[in-house]
Amino acid sequence: MRPDEPRAFEPPPLIDPKDHAQLTYWSERLDATVDELKQAIRQVGPNRTAVAIWLGRGDAV
Repeated sequence: MRPDEPRAFEPPPLIDPKDHAQLTYWSERLDATVDELKQAIRQVGPNRTAVAIWLGRGDAV
């Protein structure tokens, strides 16, 4: 693969549950409380798409 070619696979974007700024941003973006966001991360992991789907807001990502 040449360096200028786009990568076929990018790792899924993750929400860092220890980063207050990320929790605040994503709780606002997903219209959830920080506690709901943390619960979602505990249930499905930090993948932001999985978290949004778990919260019922899959279209917000």
